[in-house]
Amino acid sequence: MFHCGGLRAHNDAAGHYDENDPDLAWDKTNYVDRLKTMLIYLSDIDVGGITAFTNLGVAVRPTKGSALFWSNYASNAEDLDPLITHAGCPVLLGIKSYATLWITKSANMLMKKCPRKSLHSEQNR
Repeated sequence: MFHCGGLRAHNDAAGHYDENDPDLAWDKTNYVDRLKTMLIYLSDIDVGGITAFTNLGVAVRPTKGSALFWSNYASNAEDLDPLITHAGCPVLLGIKSYATLWITKSANMLMKKCPRKSLHSEQNR
C-alpha cells in the first residue's frame, strides 16, 4: 500500500475495515457509511501537502478555495472504488487547512423531527 508519510492511502467509506490492522480498525458501534466525499482546501501550501490518488497516478496540490468531490463506491454501489484510494502527503512548509464533507447512507434528516412552527413565520420576524 502506498504511504507518503502523511495520511496513509485509504478509502473514505467507513463501512470497510481490517480489524487486524490498527490503522484501519474502527469502532463498529459508530458505523456510518460514507458514500461520497468532498474535500475543501482552506489554505494554500508552500511545499508538500498534496492529496495523492495512488491508483490513478494523480496528485492534487491544495489551493485555497478549491475542492475535490468523489464517490467512494464503484458504479454498482456495492464495491469500493479502488481508483479513489487516496493519501495525504506531509506538509513540508506551510499549514494545511481543509474541511471534509461526507454524504452518508444514514437518513439523518429522519432522526429528528422538524419543529411545527416555521423559522420564517410572521412571529419570528
